[in-house]
Amino acid sequence: MPISHNRIQFSEFELSLDDDQLFRLGELIPLDDKPFQILRLLVENSGQIVLKDEIFDKVWPNTFVGDNNLTVAISQVRDALEDDSKSPTFIQTVRRKGYRFIAPVTVQSSNPETALNPDSEQIDRADEKERHTRRPFFWITAAVLTVFTILFLMVVWPGYRQDNQKEVERVVKESQLYESLVVYKDPSSFDEADLDKFWTTELAVNSNYDRSKIRQAAAKLAGEGNRYGDETKCEQFDFESVEVNANGDMAVVKTLEKWFIAIYGGDGKLIRNRTVGPYFVSYILRKIDGRWLIEKSNTGRTTSSPPKLAKAEATTEAAGGKQFFVRLTGEDFLSEIVHVKITGEGCPENNPCVIPNSALLKHAKLSDTVIENVPLTHSPGDFQIFLHNGESQASNPRTLTVK
Repeated sequence: MPISHNRIQFSEFELSLDDDQLFRLGELIPLDDKPFQILRLLVENSGQIVLKDEIFDKVWPNTFVGDNNLTVAISQVRDALEDDSKSPTFIQTVRRKGYRFIAPVTVQSSNPETALNPDSEQIDRADEKERHTRRPFFWITAAVLTVFTILFLMVVWPGYRQDNQKEVERVVKESQLYESLVVYKDPSSFDEADLDKFWTTELAVNSNYDRSKIRQAAAKLAGEGNRYGDETKCEQFDFESVEVNANGDMAVVKTLEKWFIAIYGGDGKLIRNRTVGPYFVSYILRKIDGRWLIEKSNTGRTTSSPPKLAKAEATTEAAGGKQFFVRLTGEDFLSEIVHVKITGEGCPENNPCVIPNSALLKHAKLSDTVIENVPLTHSPGDFQIFLHNGESQASNPRTLTVK
């Protein structure tokens, strides 16, 4: 059975569940909402396996998210606790099932049960009767205020908060589409005043502010005679969290984004294509004169753990110059972001051949341990195959021989 508490201690850490905060030796450790909820759920069920489905149901209710969201959140929890997934002190991965919190916990409650003796109980009742007799209007007033507070919280506040959240999400997403799909497609016509639609004005010229970043990027593209092409697009834009403060005038947003960018030169020829992300972006917004505007943002790469590749074997004849199919088996394949790289004849180490995640999703069958029917066509020789989970480090390589 889950334990009940106000504070839970483990090792040098303490979870304060009254205000959803994590401390280490009295020092606040920043942790986003979803990772904190996961840590709380695991600690409350210390020693027990918490299934993935249970985590999804309680942390992302009525929302479809993939295993990658959970993996990233668990990684953030481990980072906060400085825990090693391979030799865990706190969070143990239970393969194919879920996670278990393995450290001893100490529960503290701010509301201990106390027993009264009969005499003190009679005195307390007498005092209580006298107080009610002397101050009836206090209780009436308190009751009225309580009713109005409940009505406000039930009727007014949810709508107010939801409206703010929707507007914040709109501003964040439209600003990024505007930056990449409007400003950088025609950087030579960049006008600083156009940014007033989505961004706050600068308090000073500082490269940490988004406006100066956009200004510099547009100037660089224009100076080189380059621009973004029409095929540039946003491939992923997920809101991980949106937090609006109690005053409704500041918001902190976290997104997971992925972009496809095509860069063209002044002669109209394609210079290069590249996929950026997926990566996390944190935004700070202010509500100024009734409008939500972005003050600044910070980008952080996802830190997915690398996959483990056990075998790479051809399932049809691997003949040079002909298409054949390969099965890849191992562990920790993140189907949403895993992709294949190959080195060998025609695929140099400094520029390996790549099978992107989009091609795998279209042509192969993926799970967390197997990728079936990977289509390949190569000349004869020995090839090294390895995997990445998004921006992760490479898996261990496996050799595939083409005859």
